[in-house]
Amino acid sequence: STEGAQFSKTYKCEDDLPHICMIDPRTGRAVKAWKGEKWAKTHQATDYIFEFMDAFPAPSGNAAVPNPAAAAPSASAASALSAPAMTAVPTQAAATWAEALRGDTASEALGPGQTLGSAAPSAAAAAAAAGARGAAAEEEDVGEVAAMPEEPGADVEHVKVSLRLPSGQRIMRRFRPIDTLEVVFAVASALTSCPPDSIDVSTQMPKKSLRDVDGGLATTTKDAKIGGNMLVVET
Repeated sequence: STEGAQFSKTYKCEDDLPHICMIDPRTGRAVKAWKGEKWAKTHQATDYIFEFMDAFPAPSGNAAVPNPAAAAPSASAASALSAPAMTAVPTQAAATWAEALRGDTASEALGPGQTLGSAAPSAAAAAAAAGARGAAAEEEDVGEVAAMPEEPGADVEHVKVSLRLPSGQRIMRRFRPIDTLEVVFAVASALTSCPPDSIDVSTQMPKKSLRDVDGGLATTTKDAKIGGNMLVVET
């Protein structure tokens, strides 16, 4: 591709393909390169991304990525190295990939006081943090997973139903006739490890949510006439 040809020409890796290197997004300089076989374990890249971002935070969230053609590549980027196929890597993609790589001598490639970072990883980290906060807030809103209610014995009067979980597993469960539908939701919550407010339980034929039963969740299992039915649990 055009981008790949430009990348190869700029960083002088025409004879070294596939090629992996680290690019300083502020200057466009390649400051480090690695042998591809070092990264056979892909989880190391994820670990390095977070360690690298902690060690070298971006100076500004609005930092622009310069044109790499305007900066000369370092000698370390021109070394002949082998890696999985990355023959056509745009500059920004190369910078992102490079930050996922751990080098044994990465610190040697950096000058005194030099830092690396880019707006894209910082924005991604900020988005991930915001998503985590949002997920935590949402989890607080829906409440906690219910404790498993006690199941009546087979020798006492009971209402028996089959619960089909999201995993496809089917669970036979007995309820007392005076148990409310809230108890059914508590059982479903305990079985799925999801808060009651985040799940739904419905009859299969016809499909109807137990939340829509006349009387709501305060209705007893006997009055709701769910005995002998299959109830579908959805998260």
